[in-house]
Amino acid sequence: MISADNVNHATLRGVGAVRAEVASRCIGREKLRGEGNDQVQIFKLLRQVSDYSLGSLLVTLAGLVSFPILTRVLGVDDYGNMSLVAVTLSFLVAFGKFGLQHSAIMFYSETRAGNNPWTLQQYYPTLLGGMLMTGALVTVAWLLLTVLTERLFAGSADIIDIFILVAPLILVRVLQSVMNSILRARERSGTVAIYAVLWRYVNLGLVVPALLLIEASLRAFFIATLIAETLVLAMMAVSVLKGHPLDIRRFSTPMFRAMLLFGLPMLGYELAGVLGSIGDRYVIKLMLGAEELGKYSAAYNLCEYVSAIIVASLASAILPMYLRIWSEKGKEKTEAFIAASLRLYVFAAFPIAAGMAAVAEDFIAIMASQVYREGAVIVPWVIIGMMVDGAIIMLAAGLYIQKKSRVLMLSLAASASINIALNVVLVPLMGIEGAAIATLASFSFYAWMAWRFSSRHLVIQLPWRQCLRYGVFALAMYWLVESIEMDAVWLSLVTKVSVGALFYLVLVWFLDPDSRNMVALYRRRNDIDQV
Repeated sequence: MISADNVNHATLRGVGAVRAEVASRCIGREKLRGEGNDQVQIFKLLRQVSDYSLGSLLVTLAGLVSFPILTRVLGVDDYGNMSLVAVTLSFLVAFGKFGLQHSAIMFYSETRAGNNPWTLQQYYPTLLGGMLMTGALVTVAWLLLTVLTERLFAGSADIIDIFILVAPLILVRVLQSVMNSILRARERSGTVAIYAVLWRYVNLGLVVPALLLIEASLRAFFIATLIAETLVLAMMAVSVLKGHPLDIRRFSTPMFRAMLLFGLPMLGYELAGVLGSIGDRYVIKLMLGAEELGKYSAAYNLCEYVSAIIVASLASAILPMYLRIWSEKGKEKTEAFIAASLRLYVFAAFPIAAGMAAVAEDFIAIMASQVYREGAVIVPWVIIGMMVDGAIIMLAAGLYIQKKSRVLMLSLAASASINIALNVVLVPLMGIEGAAIATLASFSFYAWMAWRFSSRHLVIQLPWRQCLRYGVFALAMYWLVESIEMDAVWLSLVTKVSVGALFYLVLVWFLDPDSRNMVALYRRRNDIDQV
């Protein structure tokens, strides 16, 4: 029989154990708040990046479903023209945003913290009203221009109707961008990912049936795209603006002027980036024709699908985070956070670049067709360039923090000019591979320029040791994957990806102490969530 005293002693021991556990957790949290705070921020970044990456992965899967359908249904010439329309649309959307999507992120933290003269009640109507005006202005201007100028694109009269058709997409994407920027500013990574997935899958659900059941044409493709994106924009607006009623009387002209002052140079920045992307397409189209443009675009787009999983995800998460850390904790903590973020980035970027280069031919053959396989020659150059581009959001942190938007614009404009000039020289000599080399050279130049100018305001420690270590690991993985030969393309691709990923992770686990530290930190995630 168990006595009452025994029960009491057991109860007291249980209470003591609970108290000890609580005390231990409290001590652990205090330690994390103190000297381990940099690791905490990195872990939080990792969580946000994982949200964005999961969304990007699901978006990429949708793209990989639609990609072989588009390349086979539309044909090489139509696929090249679709790429041309898409990059032109990107240019117009960039112009329609006037750089205000960058102001949305920069001004949100300041306004919420009371570090400027305005309030959040003014922030929403000012930002949304302003971008509605700029988007509508560019949409109407482009529509009038294409209607009144029949020979706007000499030799490409067959796509002028498509340019007219896609005009409303300019306004839709401008408004989608501002909604997305507001969510990023709030650090709502999960919600951003959900809407990115919705946008892609609703688009897929309308575009594919339209092409297969109604008409296999660019016209059907873009009509379905317009309907899909409008539906998702409506859902997004309801969610983003819930609890934030818009009162147009609170539109602040001084606040809008301040947003434009920062945003207009960022407009130049974005236009320069899009111009760099458009330049290679137009040069290839003029010098090599639509068929070569189709091969180049297919391989380039596959690289974008893969790089988006890490590059776009990191860019979406890290900018609002280091702006917040700068405002709350100052220069030293911001520098430490960015240095740690760069180390984490190269850990993931090197194997992605090496792996994509190793499986390029199999990947393109499966996702497009053998007709596009020649495009694999551009993959190593383009994917490395995209990885370099992904680091720029960190290398240029000092310029973003100090709102040096003009310096960002001029640096990227110089990079875009170099890209176009190299395309003009290299494409006639080397074909589409020359355009890929120009892409890598221009991204590298921009990264160097951004880092040099940013270092005047913020010390950015480049992770040379990690670059060397992960570079060796990635190169060893590349050689291993390249040595695998199989007749069945699908089996070859799956085997190469599996073996390469496992080999790289084993090397990292046994030879890289930083990765083991991150795993140990992950085990303390419950404490981190409450820091």
